[in-house]
Amino acid sequence: MIHIYYKREIGFYYGGANFYNYPPFIVIFVSILGIAFWLRICEIFEPVLGKSYYINLIADNTYSIMMNHLLALDIIKFIFLLINKYTKFCKDFDVLQYYNMNEFYIYIPHKIKQIGIIYFLNCLLFPILFEKIKNLFIYKFINIYNKKIKYKSL
Repeated sequence: MIHIYYKREIGFYYGGANFYNYPPFIVIFVSILGIAFWLRICEIFEPVLGKSYYINLIADNTYSIMMNHLLALDIIKFIFLLINKYTKFCKDFDVLQYYNMNEFYIYIPHKIKQIGIIYFLNCLLFPILFEKIKNLFIYKFINIYNKKIKYKSL
C-alpha cells in the first residue's frame, strides 16, 4: 500500500540521512515492517534450516562478517591490482579508483557479471576463516597462560 500511495519505490539510506523527501514516520514504519517481515520469514524457515551446520556457522559469526567484509573486499581489489601491475591480464582495472580508495569500486573483469560470486564468497568466507584463526590463537594463548599460572601456584 505504501508503494502504491507514493507511486515509486521506497528507498532510503540511513548513513547519509537521505530519505528522498519521505515523511519521517514512513521511514520508521517501513523499517519496522521490513524487520517484522524478515522475522516472520525466519520463523518459517527455522525448523528446516535451524540445525544446518553452515547456517549456524554464518549465524555464529555475523559480527565478524559485518566487521571484516570490507577488508575481504579490499583484499580482492588488491589482488586484481597486482594482476594488473605484473601481468597482461586485468588491464581495464581502474587504478585511479583503487588509489582513491573508493570503497564502492568493484572490478568486473571483461564485464563478466558472474565474477560477483567471487566477491560474495570472499566477503562471506574470509571473515569466518579470520574469526576461526583468531579464536584458535586466543584459546591457545589462554591455555599457555593458564598452565604458567598453575605451575607458579604449585
